[in-house]
Amino acid sequence: MRALFTDNIRRYRPAGCCLCLVLWGALNWAQEHPKEEEYKLALREYTGSYQVDSRRTFLVSLALRGELAYIDVGSDLSEELTKIEADEFQAEDKTTLIRFVRDQQGVVRSLRFMQKNSPEASAQRVSNLELEMAAASRNAEIRGMLIVPPSANPVAALIIEGGSGWRFQEDMLNYARLAAVHGFASFVWDRRGWGSSTGERAASFEDLAEDVEAIAATLRRNPKIDPSKIGFWGFSQAGWIGTLAASRSRNIGFVALFSPALCLPLRQEEQNISHTLRADGESAAEIQQALELFHAKLEYAMFRSDWPRYDALRQAIAQKSWFRFLDAPQDRSDPEFQFLRLNAHYNSLNALAGVHVPLLALFGEFDTNVTPDTGMSLLEQGLDLAGNKRLTMHLIPNANHSLIGAQSSKPHDFIEPVKYASGVWNYLWHWLAEVTANQR
Repeated sequence: MRALFTDNIRRYRPAGCCLCLVLWGALNWAQEHPKEEEYKLALREYTGSYQVDSRRTFLVSLALRGELAYIDVGSDLSEELTKIEADEFQAEDKTTLIRFVRDQQGVVRSLRFMQKNSPEASAQRVSNLELEMAAASRNAEIRGMLIVPPSANPVAALIIEGGSGWRFQEDMLNYARLAAVHGFASFVWDRRGWGSSTGERAASFEDLAEDVEAIAATLRRNPKIDPSKIGFWGFSQAGWIGTLAASRSRNIGFVALFSPALCLPLRQEEQNISHTLRADGESAAEIQQALELFHAKLEYAMFRSDWPRYDALRQAIAQKSWFRFLDAPQDRSDPEFQFLRLNAHYNSLNALAGVHVPLLALFGEFDTNVTPDTGMSLLEQGLDLAGNKRLTMHLIPNANHSLIGAQSSKPHDFIEPVKYASGVWNYLWHWLAEVTANQR
C-alpha cells in the first residue's frame, strides 16, 4: 500500500481473484458505477458468513469487478461470481457454482457450494450481529458498522483501519467478518469525509488518530464489547495512525499492524518510488525523473509555489509506462496536496515512545513500499524508549507489501495461486488470542 497515496495492490492486481484481492479491493462501486447502485444494493442480501463446520467458513461479499465474490477461509482462496439464474452464481473458473437457499419467508439462510470433482458442501448463514454505529470525533462524525459474533458474553473488539487506498466501510467489511469467524467483534467505517462520515478528507494523522480514539471510547460503552479488550488492526498507512492513537488513548489495549508505514512520510515516498521502479526494471534516469516530479509536488504542497514547474514535469512523463505507479494530480486544488502538506514531515518516534501496549508487526520480505529493516528498527527504537518489551515482529518470507505471496520484489511476480503468504494469518490469530486472553 502506498505510504501516502494509492495502494500498490490497486496497481498490481492480477486477473485472478483471491482472498487478498477481495479483502484489499476498494469497493467504491456506487461512486464509479452509479447506474449499478440499485442492483448492487440488492446483491447485499447474499453477503455475509456461511459456516460448513468449525473448520470451514465461506465469506460472501460484493465484488470489485464482478457481482459477488466468495472466500473459502480455510484455503485463503476465492473467486468472483456472476449471476446465471435466480439465487445461483457461477465462479470465474467455470467449475464452481454457489446456490443460495431461502427460508419460507424468502430470506437467504444457507448456500450450497458445488465444485467440479469435489463433494458438495452445505453452509448455514452465521447470525453475526451487524449494528450501525457512530463516534463523535474532532470536527467529524465517524459512522460505520460494528460486527459482533454470536456470544453470550462481551467479546474482544478490533478497530480495523485500511491503508491509503481505503475509503469506505465496505472496503474492510470482509476483514471484520473474517475476524468474527475467530470470535472477535470488529468496527469498520467510512473514512473521515467519505460516505456517511463527515469531516475534511485531507486530514492530518492527528485528526485520523483522533477518529480511532473516538471509536475506541464508543466501543468501550457498548455492553456487547469487553472494555478491557479493545485493539487496533491496521494496514500500511495505519502504522502512523494506529501507533499515534495507541500512544494517546487508554482505551486501546493492543495494536496489530500489517506492513506498517513508520518512517518520515516524505522519505518513505522517495524510497517507494525508487524501490518500486527499480524492481520494475526502470533505469536510474527514469527513477530520477519520477523523484524530481515528487519533489516538485512536495514543494507545491508545502508552499503553494511553482505550479507551472510541477505541471510541466507531470506532462513530460505522463506517457511513460511507469507513470501509473505515481500519484500526480493534475488539478492544483486536489486534496492530496493538502494531505501531503499536513503529513509529509510526521515523525512517528514521538508516538512510538508513548506506546505501552502489546504490538504485533508483520513485514513482507519483498516489500518495495515499506522497507522492513527501517520499520523494524523504528519499532525497536520507539518501544525501547517507551520501556515496552511486548513487541512481536515477523518478516514474512516470499511476501510483498500487501503480504501476498510473491517470488520477488518485481510487480506481478505472484506465487500461484495468488493468496496471502504462508504464516500471515496464523501469526495474527494466535497473537490476538494470546494477547486478549491476558488482557484484564
